[in-house]
Amino acid sequence: IFIIVFMKRVMSFLLSLILTSAFFFPNVVLAVNDDLDDPEDGLVSQNEAYNDLLTDAPADLPSVTGTSYILYDTESDTILMGKNADAQIQPAAITKLMTVLLAIENLDLEDTVTVTQPMYIGIPENYYTLGVTEGEIVTVRDLIYAALLESDSDACLCLAIKISGAESLFTGLMNTRASELGCTNTFFTNCYGNDDMSNLSTAHDMALILDACTDHQDFVDISTTFQHTMPGTNLYSDSRIISNANRFISTQEYSYDYYAGGLTGYSEGVGYSIAAAANTNGRKLIGIILGATDSLMRYS
Repeated sequence: IFIIVFMKRVMSFLLSLILTSAFFFPNVVLAVNDDLDDPEDGLVSQNEAYNDLLTDAPADLPSVTGTSYILYDTESDTILMGKNADAQIQPAAITKLMTVLLAIENLDLEDTVTVTQPMYIGIPENYYTLGVTEGEIVTVRDLIYAALLESDSDACLCLAIKISGAESLFTGLMNTRASELGCTNTFFTNCYGNDDMSNLSTAHDMALILDACTDHQDFVDISTTFQHTMPGTNLYSDSRIISNANRFISTQEYSYDYYAGGLTGYSEGVGYSIAAAANTNGRKLIGIILGATDSLMRYS
């Protein structure tokens, strides 16, 4: 998704500029070499790019079994490919991206949080948690590691309540920040992606949020970490090992050198989701899949 379609669509974009120039400057002559029109040669000829430009669904698009998805070029603000990219859907666990973004923007990573009961009570039993307890003192840095690597919901509640005093107040901050980023179809009702029918976003909006996240080097460094050791706290003497569940980082099979951070998620009501950024030579692409029917497909 990140490489093949990117090259095709970039060439199509450049061709559109050339065609526009030809309209305004009719003396310009466009050269065509029919000998290069071989779809198997790995090159994109003018004819192939022209056809891609005029085709809504080019034949070489990867098969994505998701309710909605997008491949977004941040530099040109261009959607390279997508399906239902602006359709509202529950973002599930990748809701945590906004919580982490606000934590990085509003807190010092060395700040501490003293855990209270509202920071963990009420989380459904089948959701991942760090296992904090009342009175425990943890750092913002460790909570962000837990939120991004293991998708721990109590870590997000700790960050939300640290910033705003209550999750209900924090969701207002989430929605304000989403609007500032240009999100037009997002309404957050919780900070960690609880299976709430009214917690809604779109693939397009989540791409804008991940773009903002990956502008912060702390986010990139943390979300691309293989494993983090959280030292003992005032109430829990043993260290905690926080391992990255994202297969772009945790496996050799799906390892991707250009991966620049993101998050995965799952919800019984929606299915599998992924938000992933790739960065090379100063160009950043964002891929979002929401409502996938298969876990591994997100990485293929």
